[in-house]
Amino acid sequence: MRRVLLFIGLVSILTGLKAQNELEIANIREPGVTNYSLDDSVNVEVVMRNVGPNTIFATDLITFDIKISTVDTTIFRTVDRVANTNLSPTDVSIYTLLTNFPLNTQNNYEVCVGVAGTANYPTNTSKVSAPCVSFPVGIKKNELKADKLYYVEGQLRFRLSETPQQARYRILDLSGKVLKSGTLKAEKNQQVYFQAPANGLYFLQLESNEGNPSTQKFIVR
Repeated sequence: MRRVLLFIGLVSILTGLKAQNELEIANIREPGVTNYSLDDSVNVEVVMRNVGPNTIFATDLITFDIKISTVDTTIFRTVDRVANTNLSPTDVSIYTLLTNFPLNTQNNYEVCVGVAGTANYPTNTSKVSAPCVSFPVGIKKNELKADKLYYVEGQLRFRLSETPQQARYRILDLSGKVLKSGTLKAEKNQQVYFQAPANGLYFLQLESNEGNPSTQKFIVR
């Protein structure tokens, strides 16, 4: 009877050891540490390393834990991905866990990803903390641009990509000297009276409170 119990205990220990393996997220490929704009979307893509000692087979199912948080909210997601390739100890593989996750609030975001385990090895013995990446999300700013820009008889005429609100213009020469500046009308079609001092290349710089500045060139003949 004692031998039977010892045998059962040994089998249980071996089974428990077999159900364990060490996995870690080597790095988070996406999202990157960069500035995103409101209403952008991001993918969550990671590089996972099999530390071992067991081989992860291509048909095994890997479970990832994702945390996406801001100052105000925290979202948890559990995602399963098929290994797709045999992973010996020290091997790495890339997995896309989320696609087009919406960034719908102006805030500082943090994305953390960990590995819970696999179907064959449900216990991940890794003591490494789940890596995180942080990035700010701000208000999207569009460039105010001029289409059909041309100069004729002392007038610079152009059509804006959108109706400006409190937009300004500057005309510069090749040296960067400001030759004229002013405020644009709140309409798409614009004309600015400008007597060019000489024929040559000039620059029109546009800027609004809602957008980033843009610079475009025009030629006076």
